[in-house]
This record gives sequence, C-alpha cells and structure tokens, in this order.
Amino acid sequence: MLKLDLLRLGRSGTATIEVEVPAEAPLWVGSGLDLRAPVRVRLQATAVGGGNVYVTGAARTTLGFQCRRCLEGVLVRLEEPVSMLFERVDESARDTGSADVYSLEARQTELDLAEPIREQLILAAPTYVVCREECRGLCPGCGVNLNTEACVCAGEEPDPRWEVLRTLKQE
Repeated sequence: MLKLDLLRLGRSGTATIEVEVPAEAPLWVGSGLDLRAPVRVRLQATAVGGGNVYVTGAARTTLGFQCRRCLEGVLVRLEEPVSMLFERVDESARDTGSADVYSLEARQTELDLAEPIREQLILAAPTYVVCREECRGLCPGCGVNLNTEACVCAGEEPDPRWEVLRTLKQE
C-alpha cells in the first residue's frame, strides 16, 4: 500500500507515491482517529546519498470529533505536511534520537511508509475541538445545550461548607 522500492529509487533518484488509504484499513485500528474519509497521501521520495531517503509530501483526510463544550459532532479537515528522513544504520546504532528521522537497515530493499504516516497523522490530530468559538456549551445544572435552548434550572444554592472560604475571599 505505502511501500517504496529502494532499489528502484536508487536507480532513478526520485519516486512519487500517490495512495488513497481507506478509512476502514487495518492500519488505522487502535489509532484513536475517527476517520470520516479515506486518507489521501502524496509523497515524493528522494535518494540523498549514503543510501538515505528523504520523503516529503502531505496526507489529508477528514476526522470526526465531539465539540468539547456542547458535545455536538464536528468534522475537521486535516492536511498534514510530511517530512521524514530515513537514514541507513547498522544494527548497533538503531536510535536516531529525532522524531522525523527513522532508521533504515543497511540491507533493506523496501521501505514501508505506513507506520510513519500513521504516526504523523495521530500526532497532528487536534486534541481540543469546538464547533465554533462562541459555543456556549452545556448547562452544568440541567445539561441543556445553551446554543439551542435557554437554561430552565433555577441555579443551585451554594454549598454551606464553603461559606467560611467565601467570607475570607470577601475580606
């Protein structure tokens, strides 16, 4: 699916990968992403000397979320630029120490880009999504959506155990 032939890349110097990965693909299982559209990936791979490979491009899709304030469904278009370097290493030096630098075994002839793309999309997904900036959220008392209805709860009486602190605050 997202495989790059390193022998062919070594001969030509560059390669283009254009793939549409379905939202139901096993690659996305356990990712925590609610994909609402296929992931479209367009990558340009370049051999950069010493057997290293530099990959640039973009991955884009649509993700589903719940608004953090009112819990309504929200669709977010995600277009993530991709920039990765795959360095040839021997077996003794596996860890590169950089997030965008990946290890490439000395004898490896095929490069699977599926996991790095999965990782990049998971990291790029927003963590706090609201349906709109002026979203008023839910009433903490009755739970009504304040964007569509007026709150009918009468407001709670303050807890008498906090009265001592309230008086300190007023002094």
